[in-house]
Amino acid sequence: MKVKRSVESVRFMSLFETNIGSGAVIASEKGVVEVFLPFSGESADALTKRISLLYPFAVNESRVTREAASSLQKYFAGERVTFDLPIDRGCFTTFQDEVYEAVSRIPYGSVKNYGEIAAQIGRPKAARGVG
Repeated sequence: MKVKRSVESVRFMSLFETNIGSGAVIASEKGVVEVFLPFSGESADALTKRISLLYPFAVNESRVTREAASSLQKYFAGERVTFDLPIDRGCFTTFQDEVYEAVSRIPYGSVKNYGEIAAQIGRPKAARGVG
């Protein structure tokens, strides 16, 4: 059974800027918890305020959040990046864990649709859930 992660354990945040907006990486001591992608066009100030409501203890950076933010900034600038960072899966359901494990094995430059991932994890009717 998965253990619920406490909000207090999420202590790290790094912001990054791209040509399409601001993003952020949130982490615990165990690894990345959440990534806010820059698609909303939200300003860094607005994003920081929103994150502070969700993760009030995420006030410092860590090596993981800095590295993830730097990699995402490079990715959105069109550079090829290898993401090899720890992920805190402490709150994932079994289904979520299976999906993340499957998508983490997709080689660079390859694509799989939600139905293919669902079939790969032995749940062929769960394409919507994979999405």
